[in-house]
Amino acid sequence: RRSGADRSVMAGTLFARDLRSRPLVHDFLERFNGGELDDQHLLDWFDEYQALLLSPVMALFFNHGIVMEPHLQNAVLIHDNGRPQQLL
Repeated sequence: RRSGADRSVMAGTLFARDLRSRPLVHDFLERFNGGELDDQHLLDWFDEYQALLLSPVMALFFNHGIVMEPHLQNAVLIHDNGRPQQLL
């Protein structure tokens, strides 16, 4: 079993919902936080995620005029115990 920043997950699976319509990202994050998850933790996590996603996309657009269309089904999140580290 891998640990640390060697872990990866398809981003699309995190934003899917379970049978109760609860986003799967909740279960993902609860695994790494001892089952405790509050709104601020979700906001902090999403802020880290969106920074990894949007920084290179915006840089390509504003610096080179290249328009990217990143889709969740094409994105792999590399994480360190649930914390976003890199987006492929």
